[in-house]
Amino acid sequence: MKITPLFFATLLFSVLSYSQVGIGTITPDASTLLEVSSSNKGVLLPKVALTGTTDVTTIANPAMGLLIFNTANVPGLNVGYTYWNGSRWSTFLDISTESSDWSLSGNELTGNEFLGTTNEQSLQLRVNNNQIGLFAPNGGIAIGLNTQAKDNNSIAIGTNAKAITSNQALAIGYGADASAFQSTSIGLGSKASQDRSLALGNNSAASGQNSTALGVSATASAQNAMAMGNASNAGASKAIAIGNEAQALDGSGVAIGASSFARKQSTVALGAGADAKRDNSLAIGNGSIADGFEAAAFGSGAQANSTGSTAIGRGAIANGVDAIVLGNADAYVGIGTSSPDNATKLHVAGKVKIVDGTQGTGKVLTSDANGRASWQPAVAPGTPQIVAAGVVNAAGIALKINGATVSKINVGDYQVTFTTARPSANYVINIATLDCGGNCQNGTTYDDPGITYYNRTATGFRINIGDNDNGVSARLDTDLEFSFSVIDF
Repeated sequence: MKITPLFFATLLFSVLSYSQVGIGTITPDASTLLEVSSSNKGVLLPKVALTGTTDVTTIANPAMGLLIFNTANVPGLNVGYTYWNGSRWSTFLDISTESSDWSLSGNELTGNEFLGTTNEQSLQLRVNNNQIGLFAPNGGIAIGLNTQAKDNNSIAIGTNAKAITSNQALAIGYGADASAFQSTSIGLGSKASQDRSLALGNNSAASGQNSTALGVSATASAQNAMAMGNASNAGASKAIAIGNEAQALDGSGVAIGASSFARKQSTVALGAGADAKRDNSLAIGNGSIADGFEAAAFGSGAQANSTGSTAIGRGAIANGVDAIVLGNADAYVGIGTSSPDNATKLHVAGKVKIVDGTQGTGKVLTSDANGRASWQPAVAPGTPQIVAAGVVNAAGIALKINGATVSKINVGDYQVTFTTARPSANYVINIATLDCGGNCQNGTTYDDPGITYYNRTATGFRINIGDNDNGVSARLDTDLEFSFSVIDF
């Protein structure tokens, strides 16, 4: 369009008269200084190739709000209408134009976009200008107000949580603190302060290497210690405390049960209130107590109170050194039976063997005035007693016999052998033959049988039987029924 003197004069008159300029309109809007109106043409602004967002060389001393069309695609600026905001150039973007900015209403992604940094600096998130999140280049993550995490793969989540002094630590919860290599602290105020320690629960504390504290205020304060349960405490190396307020206070002690105590080295307490008080002692059962070195108490309320003592059963109490007590005053014991007689203290279904060095055949178990039992002879020492007896027929076959055996040696001779040898050969022998009624030699007139013994030893003796007629001729050996008895004292 060519501007003529007449047009210029008219334009000047319009400005002076109305203070608005209209191009293509005779009624410019009162809120405008210049209104350009057209249905098929536009306004072309100056085209400038800027070199950067702070370029003040291409256009010297740009005025605030200066508008141009930037033709250079440089870092921070796109090609398009660009304005100077007083400190930097900014480009107007088409809503459909791809941008590196994230939209509050969401972005359409292609799979390669990311939110973060492209250099080795931590990414921070802030609320009210306070850090609420931090992502470190080497894997550290801190989420929460005043939360801190070391950048080497440590994680802290929760207000004032800390995982700052060692690698691969994890702290989760308000004030949680994981301050050692691979330590884990989860819960309000929880603390894991040694390598590979684990504290889980509000105010729990694991302060020994490889220690574990699980539960509110649980404490594991030594290497390889474990505490599980509210206010439980494992206070020595390899100690284990499981249960509310369970306490394992010395090396390798084990306390399992509410308020159980393993107080000394290698002690074990199992059951609510169980208490193992001396080295190597064992208390099993609610309220059981082992109060002696290597003592053992089994059962509710059982007590073993001396060195090596053992109490077994509800309310059993063992007070003597190496004593073993079964049950309380109301207890009764069954062996070989599931229903012992409650009228007795001991019911044995089966044979009983009692060996104290005084046992022997034929002895009886007797008691002294204090109730102590021992084996004693059935009769008093020195009292004569029959130790063997029998009736034997002529063939040497015993018709009835006890304490001995008999065998026939030859005609008229028999061997008697004791079942158990006698202390000596000084015993009494009684022998007799059957009256043959004058027919001792198979129809002969010999009717005077005689019987004697010989070869008497501690193991037995021999018998000889002979007969003649009125003593006139020599006796002849004969087989005849006889009886014998042996008395010793």
